[in-house]
Amino acid sequence: MEEKRDKIVLQMASDKKTLQNIENTILKMLSESTEEQILDEDTLINVLDSSKVTSTEINLRIAQSTIVEQEIN
Repeated sequence: MEEKRDKIVLQMASDKKTLQNIENTILKMLSESTEEQILDEDTLINVLDSSKVTSTEINLRIAQSTIVEQEIN
């Protein structure tokens, strides 16, 4: 059980770090772009679309991990 708990904790930490990196990337792109670039640039739109999917998957894993962790404790 302790090994499973450790694995969950490590996965949750990794997922939270990934979410933070996604947020930082989006903020950097927004801060370095003009209003016209934001509206016209496909790269930012693609990053936003991709990050939405990734963050949804990660948030689901975190929710599931939290439940399993509570059951273990």
